[in-house]
Amino acid sequence: MYSRAQTDDSGVGLIELVVASAVFVILISGVAATIYSTMNVARQNRHRVAAANVASSQLEELRTIEFADLETANVGRVEKMVTIGATEYTVITDGEWVASNAEQGGCQDSSGAPTFLRFTVQVHWDNMRGTDPIRSQTIITPPVGSYDPYTGHISVTVLNASSEPLSGVPITVTGPNTDRTITTTETGCVFFDHLNEDSYTVSAASSDPAITMVDMQGETAPAQLVGVTIGQTSSVTFSYDTAASLSLTLTGPSGYATPIALPLTLANTGLVPTGTLTVGAASPAVSPMPVTGLFPFASGYEVWGGSCTDADPAAFGDPDDENSDPGEREPALVTTAGQTTAGNVVLGGAQVTVTKDGLPLENATLRFVHAPDSESCTVGESFEVATTDAAGLLNAGVPFGTWTIEVVGEQPVLTPGASYEYTS
Repeated sequence: MYSRAQTDDSGVGLIELVVASAVFVILISGVAATIYSTMNVARQNRHRVAAANVASSQLEELRTIEFADLETANVGRVEKMVTIGATEYTVITDGEWVASNAEQGGCQDSSGAPTFLRFTVQVHWDNMRGTDPIRSQTIITPPVGSYDPYTGHISVTVLNASSEPLSGVPITVTGPNTDRTITTTETGCVFFDHLNEDSYTVSAASSDPAITMVDMQGETAPAQLVGVTIGQTSSVTFSYDTAASLSLTLTGPSGYATPIALPLTLANTGLVPTGTLTVGAASPAVSPMPVTGLFPFASGYEVWGGSCTDADPAAFGDPDDENSDPGEREPALVTTAGQTTAGNVVLGGAQVTVTKDGLPLENATLRFVHAPDSESCTVGESFEVATTDAAGLLNAGVPFGTWTIEVVGEQPVLTPGASYEYTS
């Protein structure tokens, strides 16, 4: 009689080894993650202690400076680097005048006279991994009699396209015996204190020559004239941001030729005084056409071809018919600071047939001419589209509006027998 004393264990050892290895890897990974996290916390704690010491030293240094020198060199935003061991710490000091009744800064609370200087120190370092920078503050009061009470002040606030405070922007005030530049703080503020009663020019500029910054009207160095009154604070606000760009391609109905060069209109309610900006056609013509130096409005730009008033698709319709519905502009092209947005400029269509001496005129270039208007194209407008086919036909992409059509190099403008039809 046969009795099986043992079961068959073939292959079990290998399976157990694989399972044990997997369990070991999981455990080791967890242990390693815990060790790494603990080391990172310890490292960040060391950085925070060092940064706190740097901030404390910076405030102590500010307290030892003569007040006249302190106010001259340290109001606004000042940055410097401090190296401890192998780590570099960025020290950002924001100095601003604050009134005694102020709850915020000099620009946000300008109802009272500036009473003391408030310094806020931030210390950053590389690889902070979500750790907040160290922040410390102190206030320093000027000695009695330091300033003439019969003076006034200017507060300047700089906001970006999202209406958020913009730090690091140099602001310059020039006027009688005054030419001073201060860099905006984290609240987007600079405060020019104790100025004689007079008129001053306040201007903004990019802090980096390699970065183009513009205001809502596309000015790279916007300026405002402001008057200073004794005992009062005059407020100035700039909307200022890194310039955006558009890359625009003319498109007509399918199969229609587009103009060789054409001015374009950009629309945004922030553009004063008309809400529009005319961009001249590139010469020689470039497609797509680059449009640079634009303020990055969050609402973007509506764009259409042509510069005359009736080129606006929203105004297209029969002005003599009160029941005639206006057209619609294409959706706005959204712009982003420092970036380029691509888009199309949609045109209407004109079908033109040209004959000469009763025969189709092939390879003719057409010129479309718009008479001047009193609003946006005071000298008129013209552009060319090439060329007619063997049947004398040219389907041309054309802006909305009323156009006179000429045949380049031919007299009269339209020869007897020539015909044209405008279609939208």
